Amino acid sequence: MISALKLDARDYYGDFYDPENFMEMKDGFEEYWHWPLDSCHGFFYITKLRPGLLLSLTDHRAAAPVELNFNDTCRSFLLNFTFSGRISVNFAKKYRLTSKVFLDFTRSYLVYLPHSSGVAWYPAGSYFNITLAVSPWLMRSFLQRKDSSLARAVDKAETNPDSALWQYQITPTPLMKMRLHEIFSCPYRGSARHCFLESKSLELILLSTGQAENISRHCSCFAWNQPDYIFAEKARDIMLTNISNPPSLCELARSVGVNKGKLNKCFRNVYGASIFEYLRIHRLEKAKTLLLSGNKSVKEVSIEIGYTEPGNFSKEFKKYFGISPAAYLD
Repeated sequence: MISALKLDARDYYGDFYDPENFMEMKDGFEEYWHWPLDSCHGFFYITKLRPGLLLSLTDHRAAAPVELNFNDTCRSFLLNFTFSGRISVNFAKKYRLTSKVFLDFTRSYLVYLPHSSGVAWYPAGSYFNITLAVSPWLMRSFLQRKDSSLARAVDKAETNPDSALWQYQITPTPLMKMRLHEIFSCPYRGSARHCFLESKSLELILLSTGQAENISRHCSCFAWNQPDYIFAEKARDIMLTNISNPPSLCELARSVGVNKGKLNKCFRNVYGASIFEYLRIHRLEKAKTLLLSGNKSVKEVSIEIGYTEPGNFSKEFKKYFGISPAAYLD
């Protein structure tokens, strides 16, 4: 077993660690940074899109697990999307947060955590992330309801920024996922790139705040019921171990030890998607990774992830990513 590389997040990210430093930069500022370690490849990109709004992209590809200790100060709302890979974050108990959260393509987060500390665990493999940092005064312009918990959090963040605390799980919709892929694969340069990224980012904020305001009227933070999490996690592990030939819902429920209705409910509560929608997305994300490796044909990839008809695979792949799987082989 490969041992984890244990580091302090401030050393790992260097000058890019504190997003507040970039809020003072002029609009259009952007910077790339490549991971300096031999065991880690990819890049970190940050740009200021307008006053009060930062966009960062992370392409993190590690040969070994990475364990980062963090102690953060950030007085902006953070909207975090992970659309490839999965990391876990353990928060220190003193912050009154859910002690452990997972970041993957079924769960995104809108948070205001002016002070937080803990440990983030990055497993070996690829991790792609998009984060938007939004100043409280700018976040206010997206609010549609004065009675939502988000509106109250914005009020507190503006009047008493160091004591406000807000954390909410967003379920990424197909439209959100489409915008994420458009941002990560932006084809433009210069001012056109800036305008493109800004428009897509603003739309993501609008979609996310709308979801949070509609769902979270009486909820100031999220928490999962522990048995629900255990059932859902066990079902997920069984399903992904048999990705090319997954068990039926009845078989899965029997293996977990609950009825299928209960399992469906638990899974949706934890992962924000039905069991087989989660499987479909995971298959497509895995297919993308396999295609990018350049070692297999579209047909070989479709069979490996469980599709019997390459045509059906190509159709679903294009619907999800916006381009055909063959384009990844060019």
